[in-house]
Amino acid sequence: MLISLTILMAYLVGAVPFGIIISRIFGIKDIRSEGSGNIGAANVWRVAGYKAAVWVFIADIGKGAVAILMAETAYNNFELSFYSLDLFLAICGAAVVIGHIFPVFLKFKGGKGANTTLGVAAALLPIHSLICVAVFLTVLMVTKYVSLGSIIGATVLSLSLAFEKFVLGHAVSNVYLVMTSILTVLVILAIVKISQESCQATKKCFRSRQKRAMSGSMQKGVTILGAGSWAMAVSQILSDNDCQTTLWEYNQKEARKLESKRTREDKLVAFKLPESVTVTSSLEKALSNTGLVILAIPSQNLRAVLNQAQSYLGEKPKLLNLAKGIENKTLKRMSEIVADVLGDTKFSFATLSGPSHAEEVARRMPTTITVAGHDDRLNRNLQELF
Repeated sequence: MLISLTILMAYLVGAVPFGIIISRIFGIKDIRSEGSGNIGAANVWRVAGYKAAVWVFIADIGKGAVAILMAETAYNNFELSFYSLDLFLAICGAAVVIGHIFPVFLKFKGGKGANTTLGVAAALLPIHSLICVAVFLTVLMVTKYVSLGSIIGATVLSLSLAFEKFVLGHAVSNVYLVMTSILTVLVILAIVKISQESCQATKKCFRSRQKRAMSGSMQKGVTILGAGSWAMAVSQILSDNDCQTTLWEYNQKEARKLESKRTREDKLVAFKLPESVTVTSSLEKALSNTGLVILAIPSQNLRAVLNQAQSYLGEKPKLLNLAKGIENKTLKRMSEIVADVLGDTKFSFATLSGPSHAEEVARRMPTTITVAGHDDRLNRNLQELF
């Protein structure tokens, strides 16, 4: 009975959510709704600062050490009848880590367990735990990734025991070897699970921000004037972001061909236009219900296209330019050409540019682009939209 009670107490000690408790003391209502959503020291550092994180770090390590000391005290003072002290301590060590990862107080959704595992190791295997910490800090300084450092540090903990036993031939408890291996697997699985959940939460956040960016007039959809390689690549980005997109191609024959075949090998090899993107050669149709007009037209043709499109743009159009260069005849920039054509019409204008290539964007390769313009609200909306 006392054995089961001690193991249960070890689990309950591990289940105490110090990350939530301490961050709340530092003014964070619920750390799970901030940053990565994790209750560990790393997320507390990001959200509540290093002072709160230090206390969480100490508390989570302390849980592991306290559970081991509590189990050892119970075993020695009450003369518990168990197979061995090592096995009893290992079970209690596993229980406290499981409590941290699957806390009953948080509906079994806890932290990664790395610090609590370190606390267990510090109480049972102090030298090996120091090696583990050294490896963790080295990986953290080199890569800047806490999770990677935790995974490698936990792995080194079990490998160092195996090295000492099987290579150096030292006397190492098989129970501790199995325990550290199990805890390493638990920590890695917890880190992978939490990382996946964090990615999903981030994607959900981005979707929410994109919807906010498309509120009001932006929610009507986007029209891209031009159907070259850059225009098609951008249309794919917008389609991926669930944005209603229309692509305008001036040549009626080419427009019909692109609408049916969804590809232009002369522009982008092995690229297929998303089915959600509408293709038309009619400016009136393309601009009839749009909140954003993207100008993906060669600089020497922009003035002519704008002259044709002007009557369909409506009041206060939002324009995003993708073209580079200047107009040869006038030496004017794209923004100046737009101002010339639209005259007294009020409009918002921005330019998108960056070290990127259409063929790489079409293959969804990561890149960085910059948006610039005088309308801060439009700039922010574009930032979220893309």
